[in-house]
Amino acid sequence: RVRIGRKKMLLKDVLNNISSRTKLLIELKRSNRNKELVAQFVAIIGEYNFTFVAMSFEPRIVQLLKRHPHINSGYIKKKKVTKSNFLNFFINLLPIIKIIKPDFIMHKLIDLPDKKMDKLFKKGMPILSYTVKNQDDLNMIRKIYTNLLKN
Repeated sequence: RVRIGRKKMLLKDVLNNISSRTKLLIELKRSNRNKELVAQFVAIIGEYNFTFVAMSFEPRIVQLLKRHPHINSGYIKKKKVTKSNFLNFFINLLPIIKIIKPDFIMHKLIDLPDKKMDKLFKKGMPILSYTVKNQDDLNMIRKIYTNLLKN
């Protein structure tokens, strides 16, 4: 299901109602059935001819997407994963990105610039950002990191 505003729609319904020239950023939400979610997504998106990337906050979903080399998959990251600073400190020490090997990272703008992201960017990892709300934010992120993905 896809949420558009308050309305939930099936992914197929959305894809059937937009131009195939539309480039899509698709976020897959965590579920109790991540394997099934990714399998259904891959099956559905494979029926269409869209340029798209898929991404998730959930590292396991990114790992599952990486099993499909034709899918450009990204990890959505923010520094504060929980409300606990103590837990966030240890979570941010984990080598999640090295383990899941995303094609790109979508990082929360307010947490950038970031030393870890700087190192990854210098090694060729595309770093994009979300929550860009104005032209100043856009100009700042364009100076620091990549904001475009190649097809």
